Amino acid sequence: MLMLYCLLKGNLKLQYRVTLRVYLFTADDCKQLQCDDKPAPVCGSDGVTYNNKCQLRLIACRYETEIYVVSQGYCKETHEICKQIMCVDELQHVCGSDRVTYMNKCQLRSAACHDQDGVSLVQDGPCKNTADDCKQLQCDDKPAPVCGSDGVTYNNKCLLRLIACKYETEIYVVSQGYCKETPDGCKQLQCEDKPAPVCGSDGVTYNNKCQLRLIACQYKTEISVVSQGVCKETHEICKQIVCVAELQQVCGSDGVTYINKCQLRLAACHDEDVLSLIHDGACKDTPDECKELQCGDKPAPVCGSDGVTYNNKCQLRLIACQYEIEIYVVSYGVCIETTHACKQIECEHKLEGQVCGSDGLTYNNKCELRVAACLTQVHNQSGVSLVHAGACKDTPGDSNEAQQEKPSPAEGG
Repeated sequence: MLMLYCLLKGNLKLQYRVTLRVYLFTADDCKQLQCDDKPAPVCGSDGVTYNNKCQLRLIACRYETEIYVVSQGYCKETHEICKQIMCVDELQHVCGSDRVTYMNKCQLRSAACHDQDGVSLVQDGPCKNTADDCKQLQCDDKPAPVCGSDGVTYNNKCLLRLIACKYETEIYVVSQGYCKETPDGCKQLQCEDKPAPVCGSDGVTYNNKCQLRLIACQYKTEISVVSQGVCKETHEICKQIVCVAELQQVCGSDGVTYINKCQLRLAACHDEDVLSLIHDGACKDTPDECKELQCGDKPAPVCGSDGVTYNNKCQLRLIACQYEIEIYVVSYGVCIETTHACKQIECEHKLEGQVCGSDGLTYNNKCELRVAACLTQVHNQSGVSLVHAGACKDTPGDSNEAQQEKPSPAEGG
């Protein structure tokens, strides 16, 4: 009986202490609480690690919830408990000791649990990073995806903080893992053309993180932001990129349409251009943009969707622009065609749309150039690419001779 009385008495005392803790604080008391940043972690009864007891008391006070100290130090949770943590989308910002803003303390707990990197709640509300904090940030490539409040998946929470810091925007962690978007959510996405390049986990540079989110959403693929700025790939990685001929057109920052984002990545890799994905779908050039296009003669062959090899992607864009037709880059390098494919090419013999080939010959149109390129490949010769629109600029004496040497489409059949 005595032991039972002592236990009951002890419980009554405990209940009394909790009651005081929860109900004796007024709104004014909460406002007067001033907590420092001195780390002395304690584990709360809600499974969240607080930077110190004062922070625990402050959160309990503000949200009028009952939280008490379970143990000194960080909360220790097993992998099984981590999987059971279910957070609601309640917006009650908290700042973690990693200087990352979380949607609520449940998300902070989830992050600490999954990452096992000892994250404690430093303060209520979003983190406030200074310019010096931003400069000192160094993020690694270790993948630990988090979904940001902007709907973008970041490779890790450090990168989320870095982007938020750089562009002085408030981004907080909404959930662990990749963002999940509904079809309606995709349709509502409106991205600007403002350049703020980010490198995606697919190796593609996106014009901005909104474009990365849009592509991931539309094609239902998981893409996260790996780093700020353009992707940096080595020559060896470039050689390993293999693209399939899947038609999912994208527009590059060079104004060229690519058959898919893999080909855009390949072009950026080989050309060493600062080339990013501007938007989904084909590029749309205005008449003024066409007039301003100036293409050099530097050879960097690309195969167009019309089967023609262009001396470089600028020439492809120029031809598409001038004749108001849609041509996109199918592959990097010369077009590869079989003998059978050569026979099936039918060209209209009209003297319009003359083009100059890399062999120095003028062709009536790009279709005839394609035939010539096809035949030279069959005869184990180097391919012919389109150098520029219009006749080749030869000396008067060479022009007729060049036209006579040009192979007929019927030859080599």
